[in-house]
Amino acid sequence: MACLFLFLIVCSSCLESGFGFAFRSEGSPLMKLKEVQHGEGSFWHITDLHLDSSYQESAKPRNVCLTSLGLPVTDAGPFGSHLCDSPWKLVHSALERMRALFPHPDFLIWTGDSPPHLPVGDLSTAAVLDTMRNFTSAILTAFPNTLVFPALGNHDYWPQDQMPGNVCEVYSKVGQMWKEWLTDEALATFKRGGFYTQLVPWNHTQDSTPLRIVSLNTVLYYKPDHSTAGLVDPGGQLAWLKGVLSAAQRDGEKVYVIAHVPPGVDPWHNTTFYNPATNERYLSILRTFADVIVTQMYGHMHNDCFRVLRDTAGTAVGSVFLAPAITPWKPNNGKIASPLANNPGFRLYKYSHEDYGILDLWQYFLNLTDANLKRFADWHIEYKMAATYNLKDLRPHSLAQLAKRLEEPHGKAFALYFKYFLVSFSPNLPCVDCCQWIHACAVNFLDHTAYQRCLAQHRQTERLPSGCFAR
Repeated sequence: MACLFLFLIVCSSCLESGFGFAFRSEGSPLMKLKEVQHGEGSFWHITDLHLDSSYQESAKPRNVCLTSLGLPVTDAGPFGSHLCDSPWKLVHSALERMRALFPHPDFLIWTGDSPPHLPVGDLSTAAVLDTMRNFTSAILTAFPNTLVFPALGNHDYWPQDQMPGNVCEVYSKVGQMWKEWLTDEALATFKRGGFYTQLVPWNHTQDSTPLRIVSLNTVLYYKPDHSTAGLVDPGGQLAWLKGVLSAAQRDGEKVYVIAHVPPGVDPWHNTTFYNPATNERYLSILRTFADVIVTQMYGHMHNDCFRVLRDTAGTAVGSVFLAPAITPWKPNNGKIASPLANNPGFRLYKYSHEDYGILDLWQYFLNLTDANLKRFADWHIEYKMAATYNLKDLRPHSLAQLAKRLEEPHGKAFALYFKYFLVSFSPNLPCVDCCQWIHACAVNFLDHTAYQRCLAQHRQTERLPSGCFAR
């Protein structure tokens, strides 16, 4: 009960931050038309904020935060700890820095996961909704004139991971929170299953190509979601998706797909995020409409990585970007914590106004250790992807070239990739042999069969032990 109470109150640091919690009263949704100029545009992407409102700089290591699950926190500072989810001061500093850097992006993408990593008994639907309401208001306050396209994460529900494929309280109430950003049609679809589609409301010329956002509820396919286990198409989302993409193809639109849980393989567990059959069905749809879908953007892993979607002939036809988390939390079970974590990060995409192809991404990060020592959040550029890897742009063909370079044994490209994968948490940590091939194969192949075939090839070529890739 104490844990729940901590979640339901509005912490004093939130009020001090300058981000209030009163929703705007003017008309909604926020649909101001922007003139589309030839050249390039920019948009922000944030994900996995995971607020721990219990966080405090306590002299007692076991009293710092609830999300350490009882593990002693000895590195607590004003902006958090790697054993804890985000304090409000960290979230506030991120939004403030984003606003200072680019206060008027073309739009903002927010791919879910607001509540903390806590046991089911320490949360409730009310606590989840309260956290999401506070984050929604904070984003509205930081970017009052920016259209935001959100997606639900697996922690944006209680019990976590158990999202249903039908009408529920969370879909209905979160939809109301997001009415500033979404059209009536998008809200109606969202309230039925947690997904929606919406055109970016730009002032297009007659012959310009419209850009459509498709926000999916991929938690419905997530293996831990037992509420949808055994269902071929929970919520009818895949059938709906095919209809939306078919109409976009007919109408000459281009599409960005956004969601929380990505398709493909989780390299930490050597298995797909979705159940295998659904993963294949989803990939098949993405391949069928590869001429319409420009790119896909997800969160969930907390790490910084990308994937290349290939057709059945092996040709790159799609790009997949996984953005790193704001939260610095490292997984733990209350007895032992993972040795690896990520520094907090957010990113800015640069894209073409002509065909909406991704030209570059600028990854920003906060060195949490330094920030706590200096008691100042010095968010700055970690890397610019195109220049770092000497790429023309970040379209599928360019990413496929980079993905191939990641397979070079002990290569410079993979060393950089793994450094940024952890958001410079441990810049000199080696990842070679088995570690490298697990990640490189996950980048190159989203279906599990091809991924396993990639591992088998490297096992034979590099003469690695048979148990190298066991999980």
